[in-house]
Amino acid sequence: MATELPTPGLVEAAADLLPSISDPSGTGSVISEGPRWEIVVSPGVIRVRTRDHARAERTYERQLRHHLADVDIAAAYLANGKEVPEPLPTRGTIYAWSAKSRARLVARLSDLDYTRLYGRYRICSECTTEHSD
Repeated sequence: MATELPTPGLVEAAADLLPSISDPSGTGSVISEGPRWEIVVSPGVIRVRTRDHARAERTYERQLRHHLADVDIAAAYLANGKEVPEPLPTRGTIYAWSAKSRARLVARLSDLDYTRLYGRYRICSECTTEHSD
């Protein structure tokens, strides 16, 4: 028995049945603390995961502050007529895949849509007519 994937319409209808989270204060621009559940539907996988958007925003702001500090240091070197030194390496040589990095790679590869890559090589069983050049 062949298993068929649901159509996009069926997936959308199923997603509409899930309860949505509405902001009680009515402000959509406020990022709430704590993880939020997400359902990710992509061509090769349906995944349930959590994301903490407020934590990601804080991480982005912290990285931006570090980058601005690096730019200020480089500007001070250039203002004094000195050459900007190369940054120190932050990590060593990677010798093997960790379980987490391998899981992230598999998740990323399963999210890709391969129809443009492999779609043209499918052979249609109903196409029996040969065309001559």
